[in-house]
Amino acid sequence: MKKLPLFWYSAAAIILFMVLPAQAMAGAGDLPPLVHDIGLGLLLSAVFVVVFHRLGLPSIAAFLVAGVIAGPLGLDIISQKENIDTIAQLGLVFLLFVIGLELNFRKLLSTSTTLVLTGVLQVPLNVMFGMAFGGVLVLTGLAASAIFVHAQARTCSVNA
Repeated sequence: MKKLPLFWYSAAAIILFMVLPAQAMAGAGDLPPLVHDIGLGLLLSAVFVVVFHRLGLPSIAAFLVAGVIAGPLGLDIISQKENIDTIAQLGLVFLLFVIGLELNFRKLLSTSTTLVLTGVLQVPLNVMFGMAFGGVLVLTGLAASAIFVHAQARTCSVNA
């Protein structure tokens, strides 16, 4: 009999510990909507992490796909804007935490000149490329269209 890797046991344990208490609480009506949405997101993420791991793809891609599928662009499982904002903020905090865990200060210090150079040049280069792109738009006559699209985007973001 082939022995399963530890990964499969941990994935099964996560799913069982998430689903069984959630179903019991949901039946009683005691589960807040945010906790329910986070549980569904974690369950969907766990399923996609297992599939992506078997395909040899990174787990961060599985989390992104699970978020798109659970969100309003996918199956609309999580549709309350407040819950989406809270889950997004938690995801960002956890992502920064994982980056902090994997940060190697010796490697960071060895690449200090590259970091300083890219940090100093990032803003001026972006401004330069933006101005060049704007100049091309003006020269080709597309500037009016670009201004219209920008104005539409601003009114949409203000009204949202």
